[in-house]
Amino acid sequence: VMGMATFGKNMKLTVDRAQRDRLQLVMTEALGCRSIEPKEGLTVFALADGFSIGVYWVEASQALADDDQALAAWLEICVDDVAKTHDALLAKQVAVVPYPVDPEHTYYQLPGGPVFRLARA
Repeated sequence: VMGMATFGKNMKLTVDRAQRDRLQLVMTEALGCRSIEPKEGLTVFALADGFSIGVYWVEASQALADDDQALAAWLEICVDDVAKTHDALLAKQVAVVPYPVDPEHTYYQLPGGPVFRLARA
């Protein structure tokens, strides 16, 4: 009998390089991630729990459009203070995604990236 599967600690995104500065600010300043650049064209954002989001920077034609990102898997990001993080995201002009099916949560879209909601850590 096999054991139950779990998610690993790594995620890969392919993002339009024109979004690089905006995404960098959101990830480091609003979400508090550490940022490293292990090689040209790749930035890795490290979350507090050891999870990493690797972002490959590409030309717009090689990245998903925002509308396509909204159709991809949606994420949940856990933070210590949801209200404070919400305010920080809005200050960085992160897009709010209307989702009337779940009125208890606010959903956001990372610049050039996926949709997510915040939850308490």
